[in-house]
Amino acid sequence: MKCPKCKTKKTQVYNSRPHAGTVHRFRSCDCGHKFKTHEVVLDKPAKVVRLKAVKKKVKKQKVNIDLMSDDELMDALASGRITPDMLD
Repeated sequence: MKCPKCKTKKTQVYNSRPHAGTVHRFRSCDCGHKFKTHEVVLDKPAKVVRLKAVKKKVKKQKVNIDLMSDDELMDALASGRITPDMLD
């Protein structure tokens, strides 16, 4: 829990009391600031929603080596789009 005064996360609970379905927690910070938080217990359990990873096949593109510049050939070799055997 962040301190509202100095924004540090180093806070301690020094008192906790249940109150009408909630919990009141009295907290103190290393900077000396004291504050109160109210925690509500939810009736619904947490719901996990997982997204399916969709894998698509990528079509290999024809590479026209004759139209490529030297820089483009070097990039294609480095990325693996063409092999040194294709240059012969």
